[in-house]
Amino acid sequence: MSPLESRRSRRLHRKRLARIRFLAGLAAAVMIFLASPLVASAVVPFPAPRIDRSSTFYDAKGSFIGRLSEVNQQEVALTQVPATVKDALIATEDASFYHNDGVNLTSIARAAYTDIRTGSLAQGGSTLTQQLVKNVYLSSEKSFWRKLVEAVLALKLTATYSKNQLLAMYLNTVYFGQGAYGIQAASWTYFGMPASNLNLSQSALLVGLINAPSYFDPYGNLRAAVARRRQVLQRMVDVGMITQARADQAARAPVVLAGGVAPPTQVAPYFIAYCLNRIAARSPALAKDISLGGYRIYTTLNVGIQRAADAAVRSDLPQISTNAQGVPQPEGALVSLDPKTGGIMAMVGGANFQATSFNRALAPRQPGSSFKAFLYTAVLSSGYTAASTQVDKPVSYPSGHAKAWSPHNYGNHYLWRPVTVQQAVQISDNVVAVKWAAKIGLDKLIAYARKMGITSPLAKNLTLTLGSSGITPLEMATGYATLANGGLRVHPYAIRKIVGPYGNVVYRANPSPPVR
Repeated sequence: MSPLESRRSRRLHRKRLARIRFLAGLAAAVMIFLASPLVASAVVPFPAPRIDRSSTFYDAKGSFIGRLSEVNQQEVALTQVPATVKDALIATEDASFYHNDGVNLTSIARAAYTDIRTGSLAQGGSTLTQQLVKNVYLSSEKSFWRKLVEAVLALKLTATYSKNQLLAMYLNTVYFGQGAYGIQAASWTYFGMPASNLNLSQSALLVGLINAPSYFDPYGNLRAAVARRRQVLQRMVDVGMITQARADQAARAPVVLAGGVAPPTQVAPYFIAYCLNRIAARSPALAKDISLGGYRIYTTLNVGIQRAADAAVRSDLPQISTNAQGVPQPEGALVSLDPKTGGIMAMVGGANFQATSFNRALAPRQPGSSFKAFLYTAVLSSGYTAASTQVDKPVSYPSGHAKAWSPHNYGNHYLWRPVTVQQAVQISDNVVAVKWAAKIGLDKLIAYARKMGITSPLAKNLTLTLGSSGITPLEMATGYATLANGGLRVHPYAIRKIVGPYGNVVYRANPSPPVR
């Protein structure tokens, strides 16, 4: 035998061995396919998910307020995905999706026959569930063993989740090109709108991208994208999902691309940072995983109130100067609480989060005369009434130093007569307030401030009456919410629940009941 014939013989032998190995692997796969999905579940455990998915924050009504990480991906509930997207996907990628067990033996046999005949691994025969397994758990390696593992994991997924859950997972993780993972990010990337607004023509174009996102990219190859859209629409006709007339109409629709329209930006960056700090305090492990874990964090925020709070802070802060870090001064903060529940409805930590992420809503500042609300609550709870009086005239108290301390009214203006509690509150009289603090005692004043929600250190001297001790805006909002709630103190909280990447609730708030 010549050297050339010898080499040809060896090549043929290697091809025969490859086909034998494939048939052996296929036989083993068929045996597993025919077994119960529970058996498949025991054979191969789920690997750790591969895909990074951004976690998303929502307000109390379910509106988007922000997301984490640089991954262009947003979770969206299946109920917010139009039927046109779901139908186009199923018709194109897996028409038997709702009827198979995660694998399609007919498609696998057809693909196996083609692979054996061509001596390659070109044919996939994958169901949507197998594609989900490949997208989330496995690499793009092509081997008989990897295909077998893919099929087994597809069986396991089918045994673990409902079909709608699997469809939601797929639509939230599949790659659509242009860095967009999931239908929501794709809808914003290509059409500048949420997925819920997609029509049939747009749905078909996006689903068409899944097969080859780079080639069918309408930004770079519009002709190919339009041709692929027609294929998807025709497939929907073939399986009976739409009429030919409707498909033709959608195929003629012009493609109007977003041209750089971005998804909504963060509404409340200071609040989101606060939520992350609360998560870290409760569960460091969850905090570590949350940025790329695909979690959905449902909060107490109210987007409308938050926008009004942002506008109020910006409009009421004149930019007089800048500090050493270049941050415009003065700065400000705002917190809004639901007095009945303690839910934080708005939080502004500064005029510009990009300029400074320091959250002033959590920073102690001297509250000044706003502290008098705690004083007069203590006074009225000590047996006095709104008609009880103190004389408004200069007074001095020992200060523990060489000279006494004398409180002053604004502009050194005194009435020189008895002033009722009601009048003192109306004109924010300092001298009368200090006299009442001396009358009821600092211990009682501090005790009532604590009962109403003040947790910061409070100096035990009469200057406390005029707000000399630092208190955070969040504490002050809590204290005033106690008054608005009829004397019942609520505990502020920000997170209602956290939902994991596959719909499991990993945290649910259990707000403390109001206390008197």
